[in-house]
Parts: sequence; C-alpha cells; structure tokens
Amino acid sequence: MVLNRQAKEIQSSFLYDTQGSNLFEELTILEEYYLYKADLELLEKNPMDIAEAILPGSLFVELGCGCAKKTATLVNAIQRVHGR
Repeated sequence: MVLNRQAKEIQSSFLYDTQGSNLFEELTILEEYYLYKADLELLEKNPMDIAEAILPGSLFVELGCGCAKKTATLVNAIQRVHGR
C-alpha cells in the first residue's frame, strides 16, 4: 500500500476478501463477461509470440484481479523465452 505518494495506490488484496475473490472468479465464467475469456484466449494461443515481444528489463504489470491465470500464462512464457 502506498499512500504517501502523489498518486495513491492500494493493493487489490485489501479490497477483496475470500468471498469477494470467489465471486469475481464466478463472474469471469459468465457468457456476458467476455473480456476475460478473450484475454485468456489470446494469451493461450500466442504466449511465445507475446513473450518474445517483451524486452528484457521491461516492467511487467499484473493483468487484473482474480486467480492470476492470465498472468501465470504470460510469466511462464516469458521464463521460457528469456530463461528467467
């Protein structure tokens, strides 16, 4: 949590308890919530291409709240491409 900076920020873990996190996960599988599935599909179909486009030393930003499945997919590809 960083509240002493000009741009305040707070980790999402302070906003979601276990019940809230579970509810969010349930929402991501609804047909109406297509963005999550579209993101995941892109990452799962093209992980190596995406990882190769990320230069060593780049800043990596977590892709949203939830179980981090999208993030894990990309991090695994980055580790395979860049050996870290």
